[in-house]
Amino acid sequence: MNSPSAHSLLRSIKPRAVIRLGCILALLECFALHALTLTWRAPESGPAVAGYYLYMREASSETFSKIDVGNVTSHVVNDLVPGRTYVFYVTAFNPYGLESDPSNTYTYEPREEPREEPEAFVTTLLAREALLLDSDVILHEDPLTYTGLPTTPIAEYLVALRDEKGWAHFHPMLPAAGNYAIWCRVLAPDPDSDSFYVAINGKSQGVFEAGFAGPVWQWTRLTTRNPVNPQQIQSTFSFRQSVNEISFGGREADIHLAQLLITNDPHFVPAEVAAGRIPLQIRNTNYGRILKWPSIPGSTYHVFHSPEFGKVPWTAVGEPLVAAGPETEWLAPAAQFSSGFFWVGVGR
Repeated sequence: MNSPSAHSLLRSIKPRAVIRLGCILALLECFALHALTLTWRAPESGPAVAGYYLYMREASSETFSKIDVGNVTSHVVNDLVPGRTYVFYVTAFNPYGLESDPSNTYTYEPREEPREEPEAFVTTLLAREALLLDSDVILHEDPLTYTGLPTTPIAEYLVALRDEKGWAHFHPMLPAAGNYAIWCRVLAPDPDSDSFYVAINGKSQGVFEAGFAGPVWQWTRLTTRNPVNPQQIQSTFSFRQSVNEISFGGREADIHLAQLLITNDPHFVPAEVAAGRIPLQIRNTNYGRILKWPSIPGSTYHVFHSPEFGKVPWTAVGEPLVAAGPETEWLAPAAQFSSGFFWVGVGR
């Protein structure tokens, strides 16, 4: 293979004169990785070239990897990572396997292409817009009012009348396919009346639990758990462009639903949440009922109690509480508060 004719053939290729690297970018969506198409010019005269080797390395490495690309004058290199710098060159080889001098080198650093963020979108669905196909979920049109509660009554809302019965179907029109968050304005009077089944476009999404109990309307972001595998939690949901269907099933009787907000903005929160409406969690123990809520250190909070939901006026109980941290707990002794309902408000 080291005959004079073989060397003469290799020298006659003159690769520096005929092998020139150019590039055509091809951007791949998958995993934000890039592909690069390298091209070069074959010899215009002289002995035939049997093929080409492409050499590549990262700029941070001293070692080139070698690819036999065949007797072609272009090659696609995949899976280039944005932010890293790559170096390439090409050599030709003759039928005897002898390799030419390297071509000029080409250096390339793939960059992340800026993606157009979809325009923020929020749509509102009211209770009266729900499609009700049975009598187990009904639309109430009489506002709930609770004496002593600093909250605005809701004029129209859906109520599940029985456990494991009834569905309400909403049909939002969405401008684009994608992932959306759903905020629900809910009243969950007690821990046994705080959950729905949820389905989107006919596909079950699991169980939605309000995460609080108390006779007051509160906004909560729809988060579902898989009833078979409770560790599977979902807080964004995939929708198609155009009309979709969101269905709420009456898992527990007496849970109330007044309004939905659907948005593609991951940072969106309803105005009342941003203004500080307090979600209350209640846990029953042998000593009594533990109330817990998010708080602002230094702020004063008042606890209200009503022994009979919606019928007996609300009264303040205990002394005002000054929050010492981001969460505040208060124990309602079992001897005094074995039943009834609670509400926490910000004082002065």
